[in-house]
Amino acid sequence: MAFGIASEVVTSPTFVISQEYEGARRLRHVDLYRVSDEDEFWELGADEWFADDAVTCIEWADRWIDCLPADRLEVHLDITGPTRRRITWIAGGPRSGAVVDRLSHLANPSDVSSDGASRA
Repeated sequence: MAFGIASEVVTSPTFVISQEYEGARRLRHVDLYRVSDEDEFWELGADEWFADDAVTCIEWADRWIDCLPADRLEVHLDITGPTRRRITWIAGGPRSGAVVDRLSHLANPSDVSSDGASRA
């Protein structure tokens, strides 16, 4: 229940591209899989996705990586076993770096590498 938003109200935005949820902080969930070109990316209002203090989570962000703000937090998930995942956090600037620092303190120190990669 992130930001006070119940998980049962969160749905995949695959067909609507973007969903917003109000809680203690606005959460914006964007799915870029169906976006065909950079013009469409900007026509969807992408500049607004990064203009406020909402947390914007983007699936398929690697398709439009050059359009995203430099100071962003990239989260990579790797399958390491049938029920295990490795999470790697990559900060692109000072604001996202501060988030990685906070996340690293939440994890078991032996599970976090110096680049912010969780070994969970």
